Amino acid sequence: ESYTDVINSILWDNLGNDGAQISIATGLEFDQRPSTVTVSYSDISGWRDPPEGVPKRTNGAEWVDPNAVFVDAGCFLDWDFNSIIEANPLFVNGYYLSQKAVGQMTDSPCVDAGSAAASSPDIGMYQYTTRIDGVSDAYIVDIGYHYVIDLLDLTITVVGENGTVEPGGTTTYNRDAVVTVRAIPDPGYRVKGWYDVNDVLVSIEATLEVVISIPTVISNFKFQILNLFVEFELRGTTEVSGGGDAIQMAIDAAKNGETLIV
Repeated sequence: ESYTDVINSILWDNLGNDGAQISIATGLEFDQRPSTVTVSYSDISGWRDPPEGVPKRTNGAEWVDPNAVFVDAGCFLDWDFNSIIEANPLFVNGYYLSQKAVGQMTDSPCVDAGSAAASSPDIGMYQYTTRIDGVSDAYIVDIGYHYVIDLLDLTITVVGENGTVEPGGTTTYNRDAVVTVRAIPDPGYRVKGWYDVNDVLVSIEATLEVVISIPTVISNFKFQILNLFVEFELRGTTEVSGGGDAIQMAIDAAKNGETLIV
């Protein structure tokens, strides 16, 4: 026999022939041993979605969709209906949780939704994080995966003036978080470019994604850089004349925000 506790966990958008999220079975065909699984304080997709015509409550009892949670004959499921939710966990940058405190639009329903305080000896998650900025879990433990805290600083410097950046200055994030940074030119200006500490141009786009990690590889517009510099310049104006492909050639050669006068 086996006894398993599932607690403070997220089981979301998985696939399986027998139970997409949880499958409780007896084991080998000729050596069947009953299993018991206890589930509480978790976010599990699909368990509240009965097929058409099947009520969510039967004879006054709650109902768990077997397509999400399969229980084999002779096995047992102990399901805490009061603490289990079914709500999009709002993952960001892998399995971090969306949180307003870090600048995301909304809080994940898994934030502060766990079984006890993060600092409780039975929990021990106060030295880990679900936030991209690496701030440790506090108060009630968050449901879901907790990352080891390994903080790195991202510093963005505006060279000269004529614009701002978001986020600006130095901001602390957890290692491997992916942060979107945005350059905001003043009226009449455009982004000249983003540069690394060696003054190498890495992008001329207004927005880019930065992987918070020790610099190694630059690819796919995700830049593993801890120090960025952004510079702005006046928008250009170019007069275009001539026939043939002159206009198309001018469009192809123009920089972002440049005005063409034909």
